[in-house]
Amino acid sequence: MRPGPRLAWLTVYAIAMALVEAAIVVHLRHAYYPENPLALFRWFSSTRTISRLKLAREFATLVMMLVVALLAARGFVRRFAAFVYVFGLWISSTTSG
Repeated sequence: MRPGPRLAWLTVYAIAMALVEAAIVVHLRHAYYPENPLALFRWFSSTRTISRLKLAREFATLVMMLVVALLAARGFVRRFAAFVYVFGLWISSTTSG
């Protein structure tokens, strides 16, 4: 596959991943903080279960981005570039809203 279409698909994936994660965060905020769902999450919560859930969600997101980068390119440098590109789009999509 040429770089243009590959980059387009990586962009679609990163934005879709950011939307899925944002929906999960909104759902968790309403489930665990019903009195004030717009309050910022504390990284370490009052319960270990919630903290572990947050860490597992973040780890799973990074693993999915890594797998997509591994599938999208050959060679370490190109795979790393694909990962950084997806990560950059994901992080900018999750923080700009």
